[in-house]
Amino acid sequence: MKIYTIGHSNHDFTRFVSLLMGARIELLVDVRSRPYSRYVPHFNKNRIAASLEAEGVKYLYMGDRLGGRTDSGEEGKPVAFYKISQREGFHAGIEELMKTAGEKRVAIMCAEKDPDRCHRKHLISRELKRRGVDVVHILSDSTTVADDGQSPPGLFKKIFE
Repeated sequence: MKIYTIGHSNHDFTRFVSLLMGARIELLVDVRSRPYSRYVPHFNKNRIAASLEAEGVKYLYMGDRLGGRTDSGEEGKPVAFYKISQREGFHAGIEELMKTAGEKRVAIMCAEKDPDRCHRKHLISRELKRRGVDVVHILSDSTTVADDGQSPPGLFKKIFE
């Protein structure tokens, strides 16, 4: 099984769709805790869902289970990914994601351009790889890179210790 990841960054919608089409993505799973953007409003939840549907790509929001933020009142502090990864809802979300990926070609989406700076790699991909799933990151230059299972030194390493 293979699951793709992508960051919407500040792409215009046409460019973003071309990245999805290049990887033949059938379903985009939004894993943003807060599925809205003041800077690129075409990525707001309802708008992107409708726009993708018009392009033949399904949309599913799962940020409530797979998002990298919590409503714990700790805004501005490093996110404790270890704590998120222990939640029952997170594991149920991973199982649903894997089931869906068995039926369709899936990409998970967050806002961050670089997977090395995003929870989609350090939280979600980490768990998917632990469960034997191949994870491939779609980069903004249209290339893809297989997840190496490694976290870079620094912030992401520390939040799992």
